[in-house]
Amino acid sequence: VAEVTIPAGGVERVVIDLPPMETGALRLVLDHDDAMPVDNVAYAAVNRSRRARVLHVTQGNEPLEVALTTGQAQEIADVTVAATSILEQASHQALAESSYYDLIIYDDCAPVRMPRANTLFVGSLPPGDAWKAKPGEGAPQIIDVDRVHPLTQLVEMSNVKIAKGSALEPPVGSKVLVDSVVGNLVAIAPREGFEDAVIGFPFFEESEAGDLSPNTNWPLRPSFPVFALNALRYLGGVRGALAADSAAPGDAVTLRAPADVEQMTVVDPQGIEHELRRSSQATFIYTSTNNVGVYEVREGEGSQIAQRFVVNLFDERESDLQPATSLDLGHQEITGTA
Repeated sequence: VAEVTIPAGGVERVVIDLPPMETGALRLVLDHDDAMPVDNVAYAAVNRSRRARVLHVTQGNEPLEVALTTGQAQEIADVTVAATSILEQASHQALAESSYYDLIIYDDCAPVRMPRANTLFVGSLPPGDAWKAKPGEGAPQIIDVDRVHPLTQLVEMSNVKIAKGSALEPPVGSKVLVDSVVGNLVAIAPREGFEDAVIGFPFFEESEAGDLSPNTNWPLRPSFPVFALNALRYLGGVRGALAADSAAPGDAVTLRAPADVEQMTVVDPQGIEHELRRSSQATFIYTSTNNVGVYEVREGEGSQIAQRFVVNLFDERESDLQPATSLDLGHQEITGTA
């Protein structure tokens, strides 16, 4: 237990050393008598960490393979490397369509059909007409990197050189992560509950004689293993101990489970059970988030709690019950009267 005094309208920070715990829930209580007690309590879920299932399809990319198998990478992901010939195998296509993998990296190749998983394309495009690209003229000098997005956070690419690259034309709703003088080099877009990231340049260029030569010096820069870890964490959906997000009342919550789980049971804070079935996007969608508190999730027919998520009222506007003295309509201000 930690106690802290916070002045009205102020902010204070308190650090609590938690004992070793794999799963559970945390509760914070504001001891203050007011007209809206529901927002005086906040919750956080502690879930077991889960390693991501990642498949790297490539004809050979040693720098990327090394970056995906560092000590830190092995702690958060189980990475399997396979040759591009696996894309034609029916067994692989069945696994890809069953959401067995959390992330599939297509290294200078592309599948016949998009999998039910997040993807990262390196030097190639997803099949279909959603993604387009045109060859850039000259070396694509990088001019801007989105340092806020989790995929490119802490990634510094000002010292990265690229010989040849393609200007990406991502689909509607996408987000550009790396921009250059020739156009978009890295972008990410949603797809039916999943996300597809595309790098518009290969790491190696093949000559007419079949020899490979480096197309970029990015693997030699410190930002490269950082990007690889970001990809495993974000696109791999790595769930750390405190990775459960807080939802707002009324928001839909997307839950994921192993491929062999077709049913989930969610127990809300009032103890009422809600059964869920896997959606067409291989996820479970829960919408009955009307009560704040901790929601427990059981997978399949099991009775053990597999994960938790929380709902908190963190909206300052909803919590502000002080009567307004006036109402500003933009072109007119109306003064309140008793």
